[in-house]
Amino acid sequence: MPISHRRTELAGEFTAAEKILVLIGEMGSFTGPMGVSELARATSITKSTVHRLLITLLEAGVVHRVESGYALAAGTIWTRPGRLRYGQLVKVVKPFLLELYESTGRAAYLSVATEQGVLVLDSVHSHAYSRIALCTASVVPPHCTASGKVLLAFDTDLRRRFLRSGNLNALTRFTITDADRLRLELHAARSRGLAFDRQEHILGVCGAAAPLLRSNGRPLGAIALADRARDFSPREEVELRRVALAAGRAVSLGQP
Repeated sequence: MPISHRRTELAGEFTAAEKILVLIGEMGSFTGPMGVSELARATSITKSTVHRLLITLLEAGVVHRVESGYALAAGTIWTRPGRLRYGQLVKVVKPFLLELYESTGRAAYLSVATEQGVLVLDSVHSHAYSRIALCTASVVPPHCTASGKVLLAFDTDLRRRFLRSGNLNALTRFTITDADRLRLELHAARSRGLAFDRQEHILGVCGAAAPLLRSNGRPLGAIALADRARDFSPREEVELRRVALAAGRAVSLGQP
């Protein structure tokens, strides 16, 4: 059965993150802009949900608005073959995110590295975190986020390309903008298997992240915890490492 038909049949069973993947997968297979009604018919996702997800994608810069509807932003990762591989990653890692959230009480995230930055694929958090939590499909800078730092630390090619770009923009007064200082931070992250965000991306929010590693040591993605700075402490380091290791093994079992 063609993938497009299969995902349409299953759209009603998908999580919010998976519905986003279905939606942008449909847009990526179409040559022009698509309207809300057209996307709803093609994916079997309700119009209200399609509209809500499009707003999220619009804010994240994944899509842009045109007169006749919505289209994928130029150069976005979703226009490339293999975009649907993230759907399986979300599906396998979701139980581990839930486990991490339930054991720590902190917001938990799954992210991957892309050409545009660090893409948040999935998140689990309480209503209390709704104002500070990153939205699914958000794209954030790697140098000032825990997930981004741990991905840079464990991916030599990614680290080399990013440091060469020189895009160490300051988002808060705590953001590391010096390349040499960032290199030291990444070396420490690789040594301890964890990276930290100390209010470097959003004032008042701290985080920690561990990599999901392939058997060759390269990262498939990252799992992170985040909390308000006043409540955050790295006491869950052991739990974060344990869950990330288990999730990485589970994902690797499904790799070709």
